[in-house]
Amino acid sequence: MMSYSKGTLVRLIIVTAIAIVITYDLGVVASGYFQIDNNAAEVATAAALKYKSTNSRAQALAAAEVAAQDTGVVLVGFDIAGREARVRVRSVPVNTIVAYKITALRAHLITEAYSSVPID
Repeated sequence: MMSYSKGTLVRLIIVTAIAIVITYDLGVVASGYFQIDNNAAEVATAAALKYKSTNSRAQALAAAEVAAQDTGVVLVGFDIAGREARVRVRSVPVNTIVAYKITALRAHLITEAYSSVPID
């Protein structure tokens, strides 16, 4: 059986903890990038459905704002152009352990997406 010194075990624990934090932060950021397009599509779909049923821009905008809040994004652009509902959404800053505390990385942690859905 191998025996380890106290210093070796402490280093192993520290390296393992750092690896876990880095893996967690990368996972949170990656999932945010993959989810933002789906969130934008959901918001645009909600706006299109509301506009189709009411023919009201104001109600379509309200539906888009509610859908954005429900999906955890911020609605930053909205338009009904022709027979399309167009939205632009921005993610809220992701909840990372270390990455958000590094100023140079903050801009990369907030993503934007655009979606356009036809109003049938």
